Amino acid sequence: MSEKPIGVAVLGLGNVGSEVVRIIEESATEPPSGTYVTVKFTIDSKGRITEIIDVATSSSEQGKESCISAITLTAPYGDWTDDMIAILGNSQEMAIKFYYE
Repeated sequence: MSEKPIGVAVLGLGNVGSEVVRIIEESATEPPSGTYVTVKFTIDSKGRITEIIDVATSSSEQGKESCISAITLTAPYGDWTDDMIAILGNSQEMAIKFYYE
C-alpha cells in the first residue's frame, strides 16, 4: 500500500468522531483515559467499508468496539468523484486513530 495523505473529511468520514462519542455516552462505562484505538480498514469507491483489516489498541474491549462500530455504522459514506477514483483507485486502505482523554 502506498501512503497517500487523504483526509477523513475528504472521504466523507467526518461524522465518525461524533458517532464514537454517542456510542460511549450510551454505554454504562467509559474507556480508560489516556488510551487509543487505531482501526485500519478498506473503503471502496461507493463509500462502503469492505473490510476491517486490523485493530491496534491500548484501550478496553468497549473502547475498541466503540471505534469499530462508529466506522461501520455510519457507512456508506457516499460515492467518490471521478477525480478521487483516478487518484485512489476503486478502494483505499485507511487508518483512523482515536484517543480517549
